[in-house]
Amino acid sequence: MICCYDKLYKQGFFKQSLKSYEIFLRKFQSVCRDDQWFEMISIDSIFNPKIGKYVIYVFNKIKKNINLCTLENVIRNLRNKIERLIKKIDKGAFEPDESYYYERELYCYYGIIEMITEGSIVNEFIINNLKNEFGNNFLNNLSNIDKVNPSKLTKFPSHDCNNINMDDENIQLYLFLKEWQDLQNIYHKEVIIKRHRKLREKFETYALQKYPYLKEYKKQTLYSLYMINSCPILELEHIAKFSQSFVFSKLSSIIGGKNLGLAKLLSKKMKIPKTFVIPVGSIEDELYKFALNNIPQLRYAVRSSATIEDGEKYSFAGMFKSILNVSKLDVENAVLEVVASIKESRVQKYVKKFKTSNPKMAVVVQEFVEPTYSGVWLGNSKQGGFLEYVEGNGEKLVSGAVTPHREDWSSYLTKKNRLICSKGYVGELFRKMQIKLNTISDFEFCIKNKRLIFLQFRPVTQIITMNESNINDGFNFSGIPSSNGVSTGKPIFVTNKYKEENFQSGSILLADNTDPDLVPIMIKSSGIVTAEGGLLCHAAIIARELGIPCITGVGYNVIDILKTKKLVEINGNNGTIKIIK
Repeated sequence: MICCYDKLYKQGFFKQSLKSYEIFLRKFQSVCRDDQWFEMISIDSIFNPKIGKYVIYVFNKIKKNINLCTLENVIRNLRNKIERLIKKIDKGAFEPDESYYYERELYCYYGIIEMITEGSIVNEFIINNLKNEFGNNFLNNLSNIDKVNPSKLTKFPSHDCNNINMDDENIQLYLFLKEWQDLQNIYHKEVIIKRHRKLREKFETYALQKYPYLKEYKKQTLYSLYMINSCPILELEHIAKFSQSFVFSKLSSIIGGKNLGLAKLLSKKMKIPKTFVIPVGSIEDELYKFALNNIPQLRYAVRSSATIEDGEKYSFAGMFKSILNVSKLDVENAVLEVVASIKESRVQKYVKKFKTSNPKMAVVVQEFVEPTYSGVWLGNSKQGGFLEYVEGNGEKLVSGAVTPHREDWSSYLTKKNRLICSKGYVGELFRKMQIKLNTISDFEFCIKNKRLIFLQFRPVTQIITMNESNINDGFNFSGIPSSNGVSTGKPIFVTNKYKEENFQSGSILLADNTDPDLVPIMIKSSGIVTAEGGLLCHAAIIARELGIPCITGVGYNVIDILKTKKLVEINGNNGTIKIIK
């Protein structure tokens, strides 16, 4: 058995329900204001639920009393947890996947400190208090405070400021966070990032040796796919936990389109039968065989969920085998039959016809339902579609053995003699579901005891043209005013690999976000605009120390537009950006 699976089992991955995870997410969203750390910690809390429990514990403790003592204790405890994990990893004889598992836990604890100091309700509390205290002169006073206690990263001399009480509790809290931002930046550069990259590279090499078909993925995406792919079998709700993350759509490369569609439905609280997922890695290594002993004593439908099946471009409809009404004892043989169907000549012809990549097989093991009615819905717009159904199970409909009942829901004519379930007209429910999913949809369903049960979902395989609207008016944009001043200059987009000598003095620095490596360039700039960030972010603090305007949180789309322009004016007083040419 793969060690990471054993680790997931021990850390509670399989015990954490979808409902409990959703409760965690809501609590986390209420305190976190940093999208990057929210995404990472949310995903890692699926694989390692104690991370999620700890981050909520930390912020519950802070919320009771935001003061220097509480913040100091919380951050010191987090640093101690990090140091203990460093020793554990460095002394342990772990495989690369397990070492990286602990390393990601370590990195999440580092991220919690980052949130406390730069992106959470803590910042909001301190900023709001300072705004109430300083009123309209807020940014100027904040700039003076920054100059009294300049960032260690700039090495600027300290300036006296007699008109500000530096012993003020709110100012002390602000300076505490600022100091820890510097400490975090130094710690990240000297300790965290070097080891994290080293262990990540070892893990990626290890993971791709085992699953070379995941070579297009890196970092958190590869980690997530590897962990799931190493599981012998999963309940569908463990997949549905990812539905709000960027990883979700990538899961089709290891669980296939059918499993992904079912997980999407479950995340929307749709009624589906008890469903288990066997990922590609489990199929390849035959890990699922021992795991099938633990599934309930039910009758099952065993279906294909190939990696390019039921996707947005190709459905592979009917290409692979499905076996219905199977006893628990016969599920293993049914899985083998479904997997073998990937080699059918019709599949190879389909691949050749549409010039697709060769699919890999994952499998759906779903509780079999003997229904009153079975059918399909095929949307022809987000507002409508066609409904077909038959009495009994859907095999007759799919095979064409009978002529189904058909309803046209693309117009709003009489609803006489239309299919009804306990929640109303079935066609009307599908129309609403398409709107909820924001996708023209293909549903497979059944009705038992008047209850509508979803069996499958996939996007309709047709090209949909959407008109994209311009951001603001295309000439003027806005963000968070984070440092006073007005400046005009050439916008230059930089990353931490950008060479200082290539940056022309007086230009406007554009960045997704900034880190200490960019300080020399920030010093040469006449203003800063970032996609992410807020009043307490690194870019804003340095800009105030420099006395140059800074606008944060404009979004990536605005940055993409600005980087194509020759001259812009930024106004840090009101957060506006004007394109001159």
